[in-house]
Amino acid sequence: MHAKTASRDVLTVKLLKSQSLLDVEDKIRLVSKSSATHLDVWLARDLGPQFFKDTRIVCLLAVAATRGMKLKVIDWFADVNSEYEAQTMERFGTTLEGLGSLEYAQNIVDSQKSSILDRIRHLRRAVIEKQGIKTPERTTGQSLTFCAFDPEEPIPIGFAGFKGKPAFTSEFIRYRRDCFEVGQGEGFSDSVPKAVDDQLASFAYELWQNSFQHGRLNSTNGNIRGMRYLRVQKHVGLAKSEIVERAEGFGELRSYLDRETSGPGPFKFYEVTIADNGLGILERFLATRPEYAQTIHTREDAVTFTNRIINEALTSKLSQSGAGHGLEHALDAVRRVRGFVSLRSGNTWLYQAFNKETATLDEHRMHEVACGCELASVGTQFNLIFPL
Repeated sequence: MHAKTASRDVLTVKLLKSQSLLDVEDKIRLVSKSSATHLDVWLARDLGPQFFKDTRIVCLLAVAATRGMKLKVIDWFADVNSEYEAQTMERFGTTLEGLGSLEYAQNIVDSQKSSILDRIRHLRRAVIEKQGIKTPERTTGQSLTFCAFDPEEPIPIGFAGFKGKPAFTSEFIRYRRDCFEVGQGEGFSDSVPKAVDDQLASFAYELWQNSFQHGRLNSTNGNIRGMRYLRVQKHVGLAKSEIVERAEGFGELRSYLDRETSGPGPFKFYEVTIADNGLGILERFLATRPEYAQTIHTREDAVTFTNRIINEALTSKLSQSGAGHGLEHALDAVRRVRGFVSLRSGNTWLYQAFNKETATLDEHRMHEVACGCELASVGTQFNLIFPL
């Protein structure tokens, strides 16, 4: 009887290469509604190349932690060979899902259920001490990630000492060049006006500042424990189908990529992601400005008001003149590089796709993603993609 009771307290989730972004959203919702006290996550080594999938997996781990579930991550890797140790260090020391596991899981085990946590626990400290975590160059691209672990380490060492936007943006551009201006990305800076390069750095700065100011605080301005991160990534595909299929389950992104991959390959895209485990843009705003809460009744209301926060520079900082323009400036940067932006915040999912015909700032309004499903409440993930 006791064994049966215990089994009902454990929820098991398997994350596979074949699953789309929407499949992971379904699992986040499952975790958010579960009454289980324990969560076992089987995490495949190869999760596939789908855009933004790893950011959602971090969301799933964070939602479990927020609900107080005891999280165990199973490193689903059956082929234990001479390279296993090095591959394990790379997986948990350089990838978003690996770093999220280190932050949110109480235990990490191998596929035989033997704990490996003691062997990899030090990787979290190594991440804090590095000036960005670079993944090896692969056929699909390369990434560079900066992590903050709240409340102890709210500023990555790579950004420590930056005072103001000019210092941040110049260093951000340097980091990007050092990481990506090789191979398929060589010569990128020479192919675009300096103003566009500055806009990308501006996008990163505005959203990172927003994450620091709001994404680490709860409704009473207390600290939320969790991982925030800024990740830049290069995506390369030899054929149009190779790029477009990475947007499986995200129709709006698929349409954008289909439009931007005309002509012969290879095709190169650049991604900037800023994410936190906070309340979400709207939820954080309403927690600090409760006089607006009575205007939000439906999901459509939430979408409309989120756009007001972005476009009307509404802010929770009542005493700060000129505050609230960060999100507006970030979207303007996306427009200038003909990019696609996905905003997953709270229980809403919005997007905007810009193109060469987009000429007015009125296009800042974001639209709801037609996912056809109920969304769990997560923090905030901004994902920007644009063609190199």
